[in-house]
Amino acid sequence: MKKEVEVKTTIGELVGYFDGFYLIDKGEEGTWLTEEEYETVKYPELNPLEARQYEILMHKRDKVEALIKLMYDVIGFDEENFKPFPCEAAKEQYYRLVEAIVKGGCNKW
Repeated sequence: MKKEVEVKTTIGELVGYFDGFYLIDKGEEGTWLTEEEYETVKYPELNPLEARQYEILMHKRDKVEALIKLMYDVIGFDEENFKPFPCEAAKEQYYRLVEAIVKGGCNKW
């Protein structure tokens, strides 16, 4: 029998989906969430490379330091002039990684 994938959220683990609502187990009691509320608290799903990068960035469990390191890697920095390199915006593929850092966790593929 195949074990179901555990889906983690900021408030607990997903127990099930019933009639348009998600049941989250917080340990002592469950909480019912709408789809919008569930998407807000659900950790992002990261592929293995992103999950490894998340673990490296969060080794000290400091969100600010992790975000600074990530932005330094994404945008780059001209140390001679002490300015960031010109960049349109943070690349879209880093969105899930930033979301995982801010929320404090991730679900792995």
